Amino acid sequence: NLHIAISLTKSTDRFEWFIEKATEIGIDEITPLICTRSERRIIKMDRLQKIIISSMKQAIVTIKPRLNEIKTFSEFISDSRRTKFHKYICHCSEGNHQKLKEIYHPGSNFIAVIGPEGDFTPEEIKLAKKNRKILIIARTHGQHAVPTTLGFKFIVWLREIARHLQRLRECSKRLLVGKMSGAVGTQAGLGPKAREIQELTMS
Repeated sequence: NLHIAISLTKSTDRFEWFIEKATEIGIDEITPLICTRSERRIIKMDRLQKIIISSMKQAIVTIKPRLNEIKTFSEFISDSRRTKFHKYICHCSEGNHQKLKEIYHPGSNFIAVIGPEGDFTPEEIKLAKKNRKILIIARTHGQHAVPTTLGFKFIVWLREIARHLQRLRECSKRLLVGKMSGAVGTQAGLGPKAREIQELTMS
């Protein structure tokens, strides 16, 4: 089973091109991902299904790849059904990198995870690789729950922080506003350069 999990790209056309080519070369399964640096977070899944069907007809492919629903990076790496797969993260950070053709074993279950244009964050790479197999007991409502991994727990925290930062960026234009116009709003008390004073003070 050849499975590619790939971040949504900023350009919809580029992602649709990937879906087309992945279908033509015989990829078995595709999962769209949302990573910390993903610039697009929604895509029309019904359109992607149509592109898959069209590509199958054009390339005379008889096996339809499975297109999964969009998942966050943390959701995907925590999927317990993937334990028997060989998993590889394709990233651009410094260090020694192996070529997939040198480590892939034909016939094995294989997952390649591809990040967004800005690559995975160092935190995503480091935490996913370093702590991916450290088992801990999860907690829910103040009590022990089912086992999880430390890597998944850190990734969840990271995603929470990323969402908060995104919310702050989105609301900053509405919140960071002000007016300096005197007691009754006429700016009479600030003199002829009242507008300039307001812009300098409130910018």
